[in-house]
Amino acid sequence: MNGKRSRAYRLTLSERGLELYLSVHLRLCTLAQDLLPYGATLQAAIDLLEQRDCDEVAAEMLDNRLDIYSGKCEHFVGGSLAIGRSARAIRERLSQTGLMHAPQIGRIYIAGLGVLGASENRELISWVARLTRDRARS
Repeated sequence: MNGKRSRAYRLTLSERGLELYLSVHLRLCTLAQDLLPYGATLQAAIDLLEQRDCDEVAAEMLDNRLDIYSGKCEHFVGGSLAIGRSARAIRERLSQTGLMHAPQIGRIYIAGLGVLGASENRELISWVARLTRDRARS
C-alpha cells in the first residue's frame, strides 16, 4: 500500500508575506541554479528554523515584525509530510521549554520564512546541496 508522501500546507499571508515567500523562493532557485518546487522553500524555512536553539526560535516567534507577513489571503503549497512533522516538533519543543505556549503552526511557517530570508547564502547553498543529495538517493 502506498502511503501519502506529500500534502498541501495552508499559508495565510498578507501581500508583504507573499512578497517575502516569493523573494526567498527566487533566492533559493538562483542559488540552486534550478527551478525548485514551492514546497522546497517552505521545507528550507522550517529546516533552518528547526536548527536554531529554542531561545532564538522563541525570540523569532515573538517578534512583532512578523505580523506584517500574516494576512487573510490563503495560499496552498505542496510539500513533504516532513514539513508538518518538523513544525509540530518546533511547537512541542517551545512548549516543553516553557518559553511560549503552543504557537500557531502558521506563525511557525512565517517565522521560518523570516529566518530563511535573513540566512546567509552559504547556509542556503549547504541546504540546497543536502536537497540535491536527498533527491539523488530517492
